[in-house]
Amino acid sequence: MKEIPVQPGQDRAAVAQSVTHMLIMAVESVGNVRLECLTFGVAGDVGEHSGFVVFIGHGRYDSHGIIDLLHKQHVPSNPVKGVEMFQPSGAEMVVFFPSDEYAVMMASPRESDKPVEQVLDAIRTGQGKLKAVPEMKKLIEGAPADQPMWAVAKITPAFAQAPAFAPFDTMEVQTRKTAAGIAATITGAGNQPEKARAAVNMINTGAKQAAASVKETEQYFPGAKVIEKALASVKCQATEGNATLTGEIDASQSALLIASMYFMLAAPAHAAPDPAPIPAPAQVPAPAPREEPVRQPAEAPPK
Repeated sequence: MKEIPVQPGQDRAAVAQSVTHMLIMAVESVGNVRLECLTFGVAGDVGEHSGFVVFIGHGRYDSHGIIDLLHKQHVPSNPVKGVEMFQPSGAEMVVFFPSDEYAVMMASPRESDKPVEQVLDAIRTGQGKLKAVPEMKKLIEGAPADQPMWAVAKITPAFAQAPAFAPFDTMEVQTRKTAAGIAATITGAGNQPEKARAAVNMINTGAKQAAASVKETEQYFPGAKVIEKALASVKCQATEGNATLTGEIDASQSALLIASMYFMLAAPAHAAPDPAPIPAPAQVPAPAPREEPVRQPAEAPPK
């Protein structure tokens, strides 16, 4: 709390009390949460009018507690295959909680359908469609499983609309823990040397400009210090048609990101037109009355 900047005339003790009060209210409403893994995916056709992005959290929590909290806040919802889909007014996203082990957030443009049933089936059966795509299966299986964070991507025509991605066929993110935090290496593989060099120059210039811009906001947004240091550490170089970017995130400053949530949550919400609601399939029964779940000892996290 000592590192959080306050506005002229603000009482630091009052700000600390407000943050503490907000966190206690959240904990009392939701209970304990253990996050073991966060998985995300982006559709290959993502754009202004198509595609989607999905985040799936895996761990242990009280799903009924979160659902009850959303009900108290009158967040609109529709049942799909017996699971409530919560879609906040004015948002292009939907969140749902299929069990005490999984939580899902999905977002897409207003004109695009969100494949919520497909994601539900994948969670319930453990069989996602990526396993049937040979190139993606090869990329995923080639990623070392002991990394703190990792990602792989095939650069589709939709992704290639971004100049930084256009020269490459695939991209891979690898990370490792360091004394200060996490070091990341992003590798792009392709066969267009001139375009790769142009992309590298653009990335290096953009990172420096972004770091300088973010630094100007540190007095108002404490978490900006973490972002600015990460951007300043970015170095990108090209080798023939390939490119490698390295950078580091300072984990010692991560508490500032948490403290910054207070200022982000306190910001006034902007009004937006209501998106089309997620349609409920025909003849889907409403969810059964919720009962207090019986807690079992948690299993060890999967490797």
